[in-house]
Amino acid sequence: LRRSPGLRHRHYAPRAQVVFADEVEMEPNVMASFIGLREPMHASSFALVRVCRSVEEYGYELYQFFRDSDALRVERIYCDRPSDSGLGRTIIDRIGRASRR
Repeated sequence: LRRSPGLRHRHYAPRAQVVFADEVEMEPNVMASFIGLREPMHASSFALVRVCRSVEEYGYELYQFFRDSDALRVERIYCDRPSDSGLGRTIIDRIGRASRR
């Protein structure tokens, strides 16, 4: 049984819990970071916030953001969900893979 190339290798997964921001309530007492296409509510409560200007920038910055979040020892990384088409679909897949342990 041959596996598809995109399924063969596990992608980088940070130590922090990775979640989609629209699937869970953001908890202010948890050391967290946020990456996405819009600024989150209560941005000042995050240890790190990265607002990308485009879906292309989001895809480019995602893994570096995970590494930066690890360096800060955040407990949870909230990821804004991009549109489920084109590159947005790829980003959703990457985040999904990073969220599995």
